[in-house]
Amino acid sequence: MQFWDDAEREHCPGFCGKIVLNSSGPFDEYSDCQPCPWGSQVDIKSKCNECDSNMQGYDFAFIIFHALAPLLINILFIKSYSIKQKKQKIPRIWVFLQFLSAAFEAVLSLIFTLLIYKPIGSLHVYTCQNNFLYEWYPMLFNPLVNYTHIMRCTSEVVYPRYSLPFANLAFNLLNLIVLRSIVYAIAYAKSPIKIPSEPYYAVLWTLPILAIAHAAFSGIIYYIFPYITLFTSLALNAFHFAYEGRKNIKQIFRLIFKDPDHILMLLIHMMLFGFAIFSLYLSTTWQSYNPGYKSYAVVAGLLPLPSIFYILTIKLTVPPRNSTRAIR
Repeated sequence: MQFWDDAEREHCPGFCGKIVLNSSGPFDEYSDCQPCPWGSQVDIKSKCNECDSNMQGYDFAFIIFHALAPLLINILFIKSYSIKQKKQKIPRIWVFLQFLSAAFEAVLSLIFTLLIYKPIGSLHVYTCQNNFLYEWYPMLFNPLVNYTHIMRCTSEVVYPRYSLPFANLAFNLLNLIVLRSIVYAIAYAKSPIKIPSEPYYAVLWTLPILAIAHAAFSGIIYYIFPYITLFTSLALNAFHFAYEGRKNIKQIFRLIFKDPDHILMLLIHMMLFGFAIFSLYLSTTWQSYNPGYKSYAVVAGLLPLPSIFYILTIKLTVPPRNSTRAIR
């Protein structure tokens, strides 16, 4: 909580700012201190300036992270429920169509979201420059005027990083209802076996949970999402191989190249791992869109590292069944 004295009226407290009312005269005429309009940010002179900075690479990676989260959840639900229904022998084509629909939903949601932000109709988005965690929570810094009343100047200081994920989730929900319903309608008419609808309903209640998590922890997620992605990619890679049970190196390789599902899941793990490594690089350098070809080459070379490490160390996790340890 910040305090404002009558002697400080020329400078707006907290995140409050002044809007230019008239700039035709020799001196600009400003409004009283108030919340800055959406898409603008207060400067050190308490003036509300429109956000016109280019989106940095780390910010764009943050947006991609929010686009990948619903897609990954969709894939996990589709995969898990298809395994549970394995006894019914669901045709692989319908599982693939669900994966394809989930990918289209994520891509279209991201495109639609970028198009509605300034400049409207362009995939290029203007942003406000921010460097501090507290800027994600302006509602906690509403100033107390003369110790009597609170001046509410809550606005999106981190425009558009806070509101954009909500718009993306809304478009995800809309695309889910439209595109996935079409897939289920086609499957109902063409497939002799009932396609499980549990993934559809599971995502319906998962999207609001993602929205609540972003509303409460958006600032923290902004700074740690590369580590979240890295942990998720490594955990999924380990769970995927461990789910197949006790197998040696030859059996693992045979399993991977024999079943297209395993190849698809392996590519997803590699994609997540590469995105996590690249986001970590951006978090340390704050580069823009083109960090350089050497960076891309290094990330590409690291993509298969988790899978190779698991396969090469499988002997350490699968000891001989008849081995005994002497007790002395």
